Amino acid sequence: MRTIEEFIKELVEESISRPVVVEGKKDEAALKKLGVHNVHQLSQKPLFSFVEEISKTSKGVILLLDNDREGRKLFKRLLQGFSRMGLQVDRRFARAMRKLRISHVEGIRGCENGENGVSFSKIHNPRKNKNNRRG
Repeated sequence: MRTIEEFIKELVEESISRPVVVEGKKDEAALKKLGVHNVHQLSQKPLFSFVEEISKTSKGVILLLDNDREGRKLFKRLLQGFSRMGLQVDRRFARAMRKLRISHVEGIRGCENGENGVSFSKIHNPRKNKNNRRG
């Protein structure tokens, strides 16, 4: 996955057979807008209950959390939980996000489905926009 296009195409394909776990509503909405299936946002339930619920319906999971302090902390806890339940955790997409310099999942929302497949406009990065403000 060298480009955003490849990243999204593979994610859409993989999401057909495996759940994609994200942090919040904006992340879920951004991925669904891109055509990603089977997106599960972390709910207000305890993490153990969430992990248990996912493990009942799947043998593998894709973790796609923000690359910030909270996201990395959640990633480790979920990785441990899913591993204990015997689920295979796919980390390729989290690694690809870092390589593509996408810090937040909702940052992918600048990409939209076009008529002839996926067309990509400017990628939204909320952190970058905040840093550009001066005054």
